[in-house]
Amino acid sequence: MNCCESIIKYLFGLVTLAIFLGGCGLIGVGAYALSNDGATLGYLIDSDLLSGTAIVMIAAGSLIVVISFFGCCGAFQESRCMLGTFFGLVLVLFVLTAAGAVAGFVLGGDAITEGIKDTLYASLNNYRKDSDTTKAWDDVQEAFECCGVIGPSDYKGNVPASCGSPTNSDGCYNKIVDFINENSKLFGAVAIVVALFLFLSMIFSCTIRTTRTMHRTMLRTMHRIAPYSIIKYLFGLVTLAIFLGGCGLIGVGAYALSNDGATLGYLIDSDLLSGTAIVMIAAGGLIVVVSFFGCCGAFQESRCMLGTFFGLVLVLFVLTAAGAVAGFVLGGDAITEGLEDILKDSLENYGKNTDTTNAWDDVQEGFECCGVNGPADYSTMGISKPESCGANTAGCYQKMVDFIDENSKLFGAVAIVVALFLFLSMIFSCSIRGSIAS
Repeated sequence: MNCCESIIKYLFGLVTLAIFLGGCGLIGVGAYALSNDGATLGYLIDSDLLSGTAIVMIAAGSLIVVISFFGCCGAFQESRCMLGTFFGLVLVLFVLTAAGAVAGFVLGGDAITEGIKDTLYASLNNYRKDSDTTKAWDDVQEAFECCGVIGPSDYKGNVPASCGSPTNSDGCYNKIVDFINENSKLFGAVAIVVALFLFLSMIFSCTIRTTRTMHRTMLRTMHRIAPYSIIKYLFGLVTLAIFLGGCGLIGVGAYALSNDGATLGYLIDSDLLSGTAIVMIAAGGLIVVVSFFGCCGAFQESRCMLGTFFGLVLVLFVLTAAGAVAGFVLGGDAITEGLEDILKDSLENYGKNTDTTNAWDDVQEGFECCGVNGPADYSTMGISKPESCGANTAGCYQKMVDFIDENSKLFGAVAIVVALFLFLSMIFSCSIRGSIAS
């Protein structure tokens, strides 16, 4: 077995291990939902639906564990039959997972929350009559900081202690619906990640199963299009572009960590921003190393380095494709959630903290805005509107949200372009590696 095949085989092993652990996780979550500790909502809404969902999760987890067994054994025993079976089963799982991702983002929690209000009212009628239902309502009211279905009036004056002191005015129906809707988006995001892992495993299984045939076919095809020397220098240009992209990421991350780039860190979560900057620097460093493997592998004609390059770029390609999907599907929602409250908290320090004051002045001048929602924010604080507001009446919160939403689409477009470069580099590296073999 050559170096490239070994790398692909062990990468495939890691992916199937991740799928196996995911299956075990599904079994664990399903088992917890069936247990007494996880059955709280079952006493309030349709317990048959919840237990049925839990059983489906256990069954799906078990199936995933079996599928991962086929993949691992097929790869390390070099069984074409088992790898073919693995591919077929994973393809079915991939389609179902992709459908789940679409459902999570398009349908949201509507399919789950439909009719839930009537079900909650029916269970509330058993409050203080059935101990399990009473405990379930108490747990939910304490956890969600709510009271009754629509509000405390549902108890007709006999409000339980679990509604809080002072009594929470929000009803549990809206709280539960919001919780389900928020988590349906999370479910969609998780489904996308799982689908990417499944897609990776299908690529690796096909590669392992048909390595020699694939190399011969690709080599013949590429050499009909262009001679070896042209492919080699085109590959050099593509890897140079990838290298420059990595350097750019390092530069942006370093700027974000510098004093000039840290303005937003004084207004919102500085740990989140610095963490993002560090991730960008690390990702840029990895891309630079990957491009080094590609260039050296091509011009030194090292099959091992080209194989390593292919495996690493394949992982980068999948992650970049995920970034493109996130940019277009999620938009800036994941970033802007809770932003208004964070900005209001930081504005309280305007005039008290030099860094925060300078940051707000820079943002208000840069975005041509004033306060969080408008100049009235300063009147509420009992201070005069600062000069950095100018004659602007628009709030900075909405300006920031619009800016983030616009740039999330730009991020998605850039991710698509990067993914195309990575895809090109994989094709060229396979062609050069095959030429070296021949």
